[in-house]
Amino acid sequence: MKHLIKIFILIHVFIAFYLHAEPISKEILENKIEELKKLDPATRKEKIELLDYETSASILSYLRYKYIKENPEMGIVFSMYDHISNLNAIELSQKRLNRLLIVIVFILLLFSVYLTYILISQNKIIKELKEFKISNTKSSNKNFEVFKG
Repeated sequence: MKHLIKIFILIHVFIAFYLHAEPISKEILENKIEELKKLDPATRKEKIELLDYETSASILSYLRYKYIKENPEMGIVFSMYDHISNLNAIELSQKRLNRLLIVIVFILLLFSVYLTYILISQNKIIKELKEFKISNTKSSNKNFEVFKG
C-alpha cells in the first residue's frame, strides 16, 4: 500500500512539473510586438492567427497594460473588445445548443416511432397467437379417425 501511495504522489509531481508554464519575458513580448508592427496588415493577420493561445493572451495582456498606462481611455476599448468577444462566444454556444436540441428531438422522434412499431407488431402477434390457440382448442376437441390400413 505504501508503494502505491508513493507512485501516486510521484505521478502527481511529474504532472505538476509537466504542466508548469514558463512566463514570457517582457523583452520577448516587445520583440514579437515590434515584429508584428513592421508587417503589412495582411501578413500581420496571418502571423497573429498562427500564434498559440498563451502567446496571444500574453501579448494582449501586455498591450492592455502598456496602453492603459499611457492612455486611460483605452481601458474602455479593451473592455468593449472583451464584451464583444464574450457576446460572440455566447452566441456561438447558443447556436450549438440549439442544433444539439434539434438532434435530440429528432432522435426522440425516431425512438418513439420505433417503439410504436414494436408495440403494434407485438399486438398483432398476440392476436395471431390467440387465434391460433382458439383454432387449436377447437380442432383438439374433434375425434380423429386413424386409418389403420
